Parts: sequence; C-alpha cells; structure tokens
Amino acid sequence: MNGNLLLLYLSELGSGRWTKFTDALKILSTAWKPSTHARHLQMLAHVEFDFLRDPIRWSVAPPTLAWLPRHDSSHRAVLCGQRTEPLLAKLQQSAADLACQIKVTPQENNPDAIFIIAKESYQLDAIADQIGIGSEPKSAARIAQCLPHLDNYLPLCPLKAEPHGYGIKQFDLTSKRWAKVDHTSETGLFEYDCVEGRQYRLKINGECRQLPRNTAVYALMHHHHLPILGYDAESREMIVPTYANLPAIFARTAVLCSGLLPQYDYANKQRRYQEVSTAVAYSIFTKLKHEAQFR
Repeated sequence: MNGNLLLLYLSELGSGRWTKFTDALKILSTAWKPSTHARHLQMLAHVEFDFLRDPIRWSVAPPTLAWLPRHDSSHRAVLCGQRTEPLLAKLQQSAADLACQIKVTPQENNPDAIFIIAKESYQLDAIADQIGIGSEPKSAARIAQCLPHLDNYLPLCPLKAEPHGYGIKQFDLTSKRWAKVDHTSETGLFEYDCVEGRQYRLKINGECRQLPRNTAVYALMHHHHLPILGYDAESREMIVPTYANLPAIFARTAVLCSGLLPQYDYANKQRRYQEVSTAVAYSIFTKLKHEAQFR
C-alpha cells in the first residue's frame, strides 16, 4: 500500500469520520487492519484519532518540523502532519535556498519519513517561516515532560460494570497472551468481544475500571511488580515487547526521537525504538511505573 497517497488524501480532506478513513484504505488495498494504520499515523504525529467519540473521528495534524535529538554536529527535523504537493514543493525549494539537505526514508505501508538536515538551528526555523508551518524544538523531550503519570491517569478511567453475554478473554501473566475464559476473577485484565467493539476492564484493589488495552496492560504488570520495558543506553534503543504496545502518546514520544517507526524484532517479538535519549526513556519508564533495564 502507498502510505504517501494515504496521507496526501487525508490531508486534502482535513478531517472526517472513521468510515472515510476506512474507505480510503479499501481503495488503496491495504492488507493491514485500519486500527494498525491509525496507530502508526498517530505515532508519526501525522493524524489524531478520537476513539472515545461515537462515531470515531480523525483530524490531520498541522504541518510541523519536529526537531530530533542531536547526536552529532548537525540539526535535524522530521516533517509531521499535513502534506500536500504544493507544501512539499515549497519545502524542497526553501531547503535548497538555505543550503539544507532533505533525506527521504521509506517506511513500509506508511508515509515516507522526510528529514531536513541543517548545519545551524536557525535554518530549520527559517524554512518553517518561509513555507508557513510550525517548528518545534526538542519535540520528544517536551512531550516527555507532559506525559501522564499512571497513578494520575487510572483514577480518571471510569468505574464500570463488566459487559455480560459476550465472549471473554483474560490476559495471562505467565504466557503474556490473551486466553479464553468462562468467567472473570477478582483480579485481572479482561477483554469482552462486544457488538460495538472490544472493551477492556481492569479489576484490581476491588475496583473494575474501563480503560484502553495498552494502558491496562502496564497497570496490571505494575500491580504485580513485573517490569517489561528495556533500554540499551549504548545503542539508544528502547525495547518494548509486542504484547505491551506503548500507549499512543508514549509511543509518539519515542518515535519523535528518530522520526521513524520502531523496528520489529521477529525473533524476540519486540519493537525497538531508535535513537531514544536516556532522558526521554527515563521519563517514559517512570510515568508508566516500570523500572528500566539499562545496560
């Protein structure tokens, strides 16, 4: 599937209902689930999705140069948000006028990552000013400072009774898989295959709360004092097992360290986020209440 065409099309529409998004994916003949594409576009800071609304809605983010952490003498930014052909043409011209380099990195079934590489930081701001888009220095570090703390987020999730009359699965702490069960227990994370879509309930400390799946997994693992994240300071890789995807805003924070989606490690069933600074990794770990395994 051509991810560039998808983002161009969504950028022309600006915003819409979930059905508009899924219709576009059908036209482009994608083999992935719509939810996978939505998650990737969120992680890359291209499109926002409001999954709490009925019907679900989406909106393309304003075009922005998100500055990446520095690891050498150059200054780098990645283009996020709305893309149109006129905007891309202006970006090419402005970068050439200011003697900056543009590097395009393809990403399978996703929009290309478009990097701007400058010798001086003011050049990135100048390009943004010339073509009329935003410029965000230290984007990952700034988001990391604002990430919600798990202890503060959980009380905001509604106390809600379990759905009845649907198939139930429980997240098994030993196998790290979802297993079918006949009934729920007093403690655990449960998935209900409801007509309107899957719902999740986290039952701990005598409470039953509805919350997103990914956040619920981290809350459950913390409740049982089971660390799941890893970080390699030497290679600047943050390692996330596939059974515990980072919540969307945390994943975006990690992605904006490199401008690229994480690499998938098939052998170890892990996602590896690249170029994540120690400060950003530490913030993610502490906000999710999981100790880092620094090496």
